Amino acid sequence: MGSSALQAMLVGLVMKQLFKTLTDDHIILSGEAGLKFIDKSWRNLDIAIYDKRKVEDKSAFLINKYIEIIPEIVIEIDTKAPNRRGRASCDTLFLS
Repeated sequence: MGSSALQAMLVGLVMKQLFKTLTDDHIILSGEAGLKFIDKSWRNLDIAIYDKRKVEDKSAFLINKYIEIIPEIVIEIDTKAPNRRGRASCDTLFLS
């Protein structure tokens, strides 16, 4: 599913900061990367961060399929998440 212009811009800004901050020991995936679970379910991840030192099979990132390796960190950006009053708002940042 496509992202809104706002969501795409926010993902880009976060990615820019991550590339400045993280070392070469990390792999960063973005663009709704598909993560496949053992039970055959899957999730799309806005941004997924992997520690290269903990990934045994680095070729898993070079196949044209959903990745099956759980990332160290996942960042989801949802511009339509309901705020505490139950309304969608872009002026609230939820971190969990």
